[in-house]
Amino acid sequence: MKKMIKRNWLNIVLVLMLACVITLIVWQTKQRSHTIPDFILGKPFIGKIEVRNKIAGSLVSAEVIEIKSSVSGIIEEVFVEVGDTVHIGSPIAKVKPAPEPLEIENARKNLKTAQIEYEITKNDYNRQFSIFEKGGISISLMEETKSRLEIRELEYKAAQKRLLLLLEGYLNEDQKEINVITSTANGIITQLPVKNGQSIMKRHTQSEGTAIAIVSAMDKLLFKARVNEYDIVNLKTGQILYYTIGAYHDFKCTGKIIRIAPHAIERQNTVQFNFEATIDFPSDSFDVKTGLTVVAEYITGNTDSVLCVEEKFINYKKDSIFVETIDSLNNKHKNIIVPGLSDGTITEVKSGLTIHDKILPLDWE
Repeated sequence: MKKMIKRNWLNIVLVLMLACVITLIVWQTKQRSHTIPDFILGKPFIGKIEVRNKIAGSLVSAEVIEIKSSVSGIIEEVFVEVGDTVHIGSPIAKVKPAPEPLEIENARKNLKTAQIEYEITKNDYNRQFSIFEKGGISISLMEETKSRLEIRELEYKAAQKRLLLLLEGYLNEDQKEINVITSTANGIITQLPVKNGQSIMKRHTQSEGTAIAIVSAMDKLLFKARVNEYDIVNLKTGQILYYTIGAYHDFKCTGKIIRIAPHAIERQNTVQFNFEATIDFPSDSFDVKTGLTVVAEYITGNTDSVLCVEEKFINYKKDSIFVETIDSLNNKHKNIIVPGLSDGTITEVKSGLTIHDKILPLDWE
């Protein structure tokens, strides 16, 4: 009987031991199945963060000159095309004078008046000269009469030239080139607002005149853009910009801000500011085209040698910012962090993590 009892207890103990072994194996299997591979865990690191904003603008010439005529008239011939290189004195177009009727009428009236005054003075001179020959008047009076005649003659000839200039644009056959409008700057023709047969107005104090051609200097280029009122506070004169020009296979270069408008303009219910910057563009290496889109970047913040973590591991829930870490025993912990500067990919961590922590991916179960 005692042997039976001992045997039963021994069986019970063996069953219990077997159950413990099985339980331990199952627990270890589950633990191994929940072990997270290191390659998906995040690790804080010491790094540098630089935050940049982008602005889209255009490539323009720093010197844009409007070529205008000194006489009103009709374009007889245009000697250049858009894209042509010109120098100071290069022919641009030929103008046939076409003054206003009132201007011609006034010139004819002035000529008639000058002619009458000249003839009256001439007759007076001849009469005085006859008396002078007879000794009736003094030499000084005769010289005074002669001076008046010379003045009236000059005024008469000037009135003749004025009318001839209005009608023909030149005084004699050797001066026909006066009607040819020439360039006043070196550069490239970027615009030709006029065509053959088109009427133009001369420049004078009461009118800006008609622009015959636009000449742009391609050796001096600028970046022009507009920014809103929230970005303008991050810009200042002398600040470095980093450019990318897509048309030239994403060519990159730099420049500096040289001018920021002191007054805003309103466009489509937004407040914007104009600004200009230099651009270190090797114009001799490319076929330069002004008006191209240029993307500029500028630094708004940077930090170096700080503890960082990839943005994809950070939880933003309600009012808390945290990451989930795991220790050597696979226990999870919620670490509330204080973030610093972020470029959207990497975020500075001011507190809440150490460089030795291992971070779980978001929503890891």
